[in-house]
Amino acid sequence: MKKSPQLVPRLQSSEPITWLFCGDSITHGSVHLLEFRSYVQLFEERIRTELKRPLDAVINTAIGGWTLAQILKQESHLIFRFRPTVVSMCIGMNDAAHIELDQLDAWETSYGELLQRLREAGTEHLILHTPPLVDVASMRPMAQKRLNAPHFSKAIRRLAETHGAVLIDHEHFWIDRAKANERVTLFSQSDTIHPNTYGHRMMFECLCRQLDIWDPASQLGRLFQFQ
Repeated sequence: MKKSPQLVPRLQSSEPITWLFCGDSITHGSVHLLEFRSYVQLFEERIRTELKRPLDAVINTAIGGWTLAQILKQESHLIFRFRPTVVSMCIGMNDAAHIELDQLDAWETSYGELLQRLREAGTEHLILHTPPLVDVASMRPMAQKRLNAPHFSKAIRRLAETHGAVLIDHEHFWIDRAKANERVTLFSQSDTIHPNTYGHRMMFECLCRQLDIWDPASQLGRLFQFQ
């Protein structure tokens, strides 16, 4: 995937950055990780420790089970009150279970309006994530309800292009890794939709690669490497 180094000059500045992560259970990182760390927690260590930016703040307001509509109702509390420098949104997995494809255009419009409000409020950078893969081969209801997830990923790609956001395409990243190693998906999911510790490790790697801050020789870069 093509890197998106828009944030490189900002990271080279000594001015502190407030990073705001918002989304659903995948970003919340609870339950399915047990005692292990989420991709947001790994990212915080990469930024504040390895990259020596201890004054940066990394805030995670994601809530398990939530959809875009729920976030919009609480956007002031979850996002705007923190006046974030960077907003990272990973949403769509639960929306795919509740929204029909004929409502996807309206969903995309609502998401775009939120991104525009963030720009107008002074957010310097936007980061949009596609959801990781759904285990479509599974007959479990959790997966079967989310067969439309790839359509939401396509909408997220369009939004990233339209709003000049950094795109973190987990879906494509996982597909590429699965082609190289078919066991990747099996080892990367807690169930049919939630990444486990290995899956969060892959999400962290994908995020860092796209921001051009990935270092495979670092302490974090050596964890659970998939070749």
